[in-house]
Amino acid sequence: LAAKMPMIPRWAMPCARAAKEPEMGYANCKSCDEASWFSYLTFRWINPSVEAGIQRQVSLPDVPPLAASEETVTNLQRLMLLLEETRKDPLIWATMRCYWKQLLAIETMNILTYLLHLLSPFIMQRVLIFQEAQQQETSLSESEVIQGFLAVGALVLYGVFNIFWSNQLGLFKQRVQLRMSNALKAAVVARGVEGKTRAPGENQAGSDAAIYNVISYDVTGSLAIIWIILGLWAFPIQLSAALTALFSQVEGAVIPGLITILCFKSLDLFLLYWDGVYRDRLFFAKDERLERCSEGFMRIRTLQMLAWVKPFEKKILEARDKELNRQWARLWLKKMPAALDYGLTALVTLITLGYYVHSTGETLKASVALPVIQLIRQLIGPLGQFPMWVNEYKVWRSCYDRTSRFMGFGDSSNPSPQAPPKELALALENCIFAWPEGNFQLGELTLELELGEHMVIVGEAAQGKTSLLLAFLGEMPLKSGSFC
Repeated sequence: LAAKMPMIPRWAMPCARAAKEPEMGYANCKSCDEASWFSYLTFRWINPSVEAGIQRQVSLPDVPPLAASEETVTNLQRLMLLLEETRKDPLIWATMRCYWKQLLAIETMNILTYLLHLLSPFIMQRVLIFQEAQQQETSLSESEVIQGFLAVGALVLYGVFNIFWSNQLGLFKQRVQLRMSNALKAAVVARGVEGKTRAPGENQAGSDAAIYNVISYDVTGSLAIIWIILGLWAFPIQLSAALTALFSQVEGAVIPGLITILCFKSLDLFLLYWDGVYRDRLFFAKDERLERCSEGFMRIRTLQMLAWVKPFEKKILEARDKELNRQWARLWLKKMPAALDYGLTALVTLITLGYYVHSTGETLKASVALPVIQLIRQLIGPLGQFPMWVNEYKVWRSCYDRTSRFMGFGDSSNPSPQAPPKELALALENCIFAWPEGNFQLGELTLELELGEHMVIVGEAAQGKTSLLLAFLGEMPLKSGSFC
């Protein structure tokens, strides 16, 4: 997976294979790019796969080929070029440069979706006013009847359109997110093939265990800042529109409800902030546990020879306990905000409508209450994003730092840092080691080993190889000399 990619293999082109071997799949499969607008918008291009799945097990030739913009190989080539060109924070800026058109389209559609949701309460209000007018003894004029039926029809059409719009927007966002995450995962592997990766933690002994956590958990989280930025851009529009719509219904009664929302969300902010902090600690504990397991599996014969299986097993369980404790803390920190938000809408509605009735002295009608309930949900939405953004930022900071370190991207202000001085791991000077009982001893040893340096001990049986290792570990008594 280097920057210069080979030709796409045959197994990655199911449509061509299906055309040559129709018994293995349908020969007329089409990608999203080749599907008509009607087929694309109604998901009809998926139907052949569904029909094949009803009759038999779906195989690779049954799957429509990816669009050119969704192929991981194509996206990886673009991303790798931009990663080399970008000097500061290459992961995030290269990704945004690759997908800025799709991200701009998503942001525009998100704003339109929110404004459409604000339109729903006012359409419902017109329907409720028409219903209340029907229950009165006075007859309705022709224009009032027409307006009432138009409101009912608009509410039905809005519901159908909202289902269609939400499905299309959700599919488009998932496709863009999948393109970005797959391209970034492939870039991580490509850097590994080139030998440019390193362990994500400062004290990690290697990357064998770390690469699993980086690809499985950190790569997708490294893209979270993009969605935070998009949310911050839309926040002023969403908040001002929601407050204006709610103020038009209950006027000053919106203030007590707003204060209640801010109090609850401040507590959510505190809990979710610490959830983000513990996320970083959790995955470093997971790296430590996997590294110890990998070391134990690779050196099981040495552990058995030295009778260290039980002590090493204890170290693995200690790392596992640390991981579970931090995972339990994260679970509690996530569940508490969900519990606080469970009844928030009902509480804010009660406070807002109660204050409205108390301050105005008017009778509460359905045409006021039901639209206000929906508008309160729309107001909680933007304000509720702040605690989530803080949590996502902390998670993103953890994922991004780990992924960036693993891919070998350092500080842009110092692209060629000097290697730190090596530390001595072992130093012996004129050392003599001997067992308390017996005539065997290791004599006159002078040796220095630097941290990370490798040494191979070879010799015939019963010549002292194991005894030398035990001497290094401090288990064979030192008779004379200097040893540290």
